[in-house]
Amino acid sequence: MVQRQRLGVKTKLSGYLSERSVIRHHQYPTRANTLKSIAYMVAAVPLAVLLLPYVMLRAALKGSWKIHVLATEGEFGPFVQLMEVLRSESRPPVRNDLVMVLSRRRHALCDVYESELGWRVMTGKGPRIFLQQAILLQPKPVIAARRLTDRVEQKLSALSVPVPESLVDLRRGLLRRIGTDEGRLVLMALNVRRYDEENNPQYLAKELALESVGEELVPVVDYFKNHNIPLMMVGSDDSGRSKIPRDLPRLSQYGRLGGPEEVALASACRYFWTDNVGAWWLAAPFKRPVLFTNFARFKIRYGQVPAGTMCLPTRYETLDGTQLTFRDILTARSSPYKAASRGELRMVRNSPDEIIDAHQEMIGRLDGSWSEPDEASTLAGRYAAIMSEFPKYEPWRIPTRFLAKYPYLLD
Repeated sequence: MVQRQRLGVKTKLSGYLSERSVIRHHQYPTRANTLKSIAYMVAAVPLAVLLLPYVMLRAALKGSWKIHVLATEGEFGPFVQLMEVLRSESRPPVRNDLVMVLSRRRHALCDVYESELGWRVMTGKGPRIFLQQAILLQPKPVIAARRLTDRVEQKLSALSVPVPESLVDLRRGLLRRIGTDEGRLVLMALNVRRYDEENNPQYLAKELALESVGEELVPVVDYFKNHNIPLMMVGSDDSGRSKIPRDLPRLSQYGRLGGPEEVALASACRYFWTDNVGAWWLAAPFKRPVLFTNFARFKIRYGQVPAGTMCLPTRYETLDGTQLTFRDILTARSSPYKAASRGELRMVRNSPDEIIDAHQEMIGRLDGSWSEPDEASTLAGRYAAIMSEFPKYEPWRIPTRFLAKYPYLLD
């Protein structure tokens, strides 16, 4: 009887979680972006002709020009992910390589990667978009181009990116201004709707449910202040629904979004706290641990997050109150948060107490003071058994108190 009810729930859920086709700019062609791409290609033809003698001579002297095209959809997270994939490849980098990022924005991490790899990292800002196109129009014998998307299966590099001395000096100065020491600062980032409105409007419809709620995070920020734990907001400044009505240092007071300041701070933070936003990728090159809260994208490919990372996921229920388990989420054809954005599921956000508990466990694990409750091993065993059925997904470390509070997730 229990099994029959279980199957009934799954059948019912399939209607809510079925895959829907979503047209994404660049990666999924539409009439508008196809015509735009053709226009860029035609405009770049004269430049391609001018470049041809140079590229042919280069090929004769150095071999085919190796070009890694990163189809990032203009987003920050996929850029870092794919650069880390390039770093993880077994073959050593060669100075002949060129990384071509299909994005108008050049992040300060480009300079860090150029310093380590000896490669040129070219973004498509301004006239460079025509140079990118002109290079890709060169004949195959003289260039060897490959296209990488964020669906690549390879794990990220396990080694930290060396921090250039200029960033070390910048970091020291920033920490003095903030009033803290190296290795103590916790960085946080929020999901701010205004950022997507300005940069990724094509994703707004499916991500309405993901915006941070600043009022809910006030007790968490107060916890940091009351325990003298330095906290700073990076990424986009909070605004609208995500606004936290508290005085805390924000990136905009010390630098700019995408600038060297946030890279310098991420290189030596205690850990990175992300409230379901991709700014956590700042920590990935430096292998700083991450705490995810209100995390709606539970299904992430294995090997994408730094060691020591913890995840406090959102919970889901159908409109008639049926609660989804981890197994329901992992077997769903689409991400439940998309259904929640359409009003077909309810997404249950983390409470302030749950987030504070997660921070206490994160800090305790990092400084060695964490003591597991009696039921921890049983809960961990049940969770590990579930994740062993889905080896391609990240086996998140879930806060113990959260699992103890919602044991139905492990059914």
